[in-house]
Amino acid sequence: MAPTSAGIIVVLGVANLLADGFSMGVGVFLGGRAEDQEVDRLRSMIESHVEVFPEGDREAIRQIYAARGFQGEDLEAAVRTVTSDRDRWVSEILNELHGVASVPASAVRAGLVTFLAFLTVGTIPLIIFVADVALDGDIAAPFFWTALLTGVAFFLIGAIKSRFVAGHWWFEGLETLVIGGIAALLAYGVGVALRGIVDSV
Repeated sequence: MAPTSAGIIVVLGVANLLADGFSMGVGVFLGGRAEDQEVDRLRSMIESHVEVFPEGDREAIRQIYAARGFQGEDLEAAVRTVTSDRDRWVSEILNELHGVASVPASAVRAGLVTFLAFLTVGTIPLIIFVADVALDGDIAAPFFWTALLTGVAFFLIGAIKSRFVAGHWWFEGLETLVIGGIAALLAYGVGVALRGIVDSV
């Protein structure tokens, strides 16, 4: 491949990487912020309910701890301990009755991590073309090596994912590789089709 073509691929690839990474990061941030706002709304509602109708929420705590195996005086002591601390009281109800973490993850951090992760993984397909530009087009079949490197990256991502899900590393690796391969083929197919349309105009 000529250095000029490789250079165009690098420029377009970096532009697309930054745009898509920013879009995904912002999407995760906005989703996280919406969840934070929902948690704040629920917490405010529970705090108001505890203030107006404490006996009802005290009974809710009693049922929560009874379900955990507390009985008799131990149960009553647990209820007194929890309800003596307003923040803990509200957090217990928020957690147990609404299934919401009392301290949600940072939306900014989640968005930033998503952006950086996208940039890190998305850079892999460009490495060969960057090297091709640096070596004045001396790399033979850069597309093949890029596809191979990207396939290895997909497999490794799936294998690493197996540490956090109930699955074998090789299966998760192959599954991620197949899904990523299908997505790449679809993108390549669309590109070929659009090129045919443009060439015919």
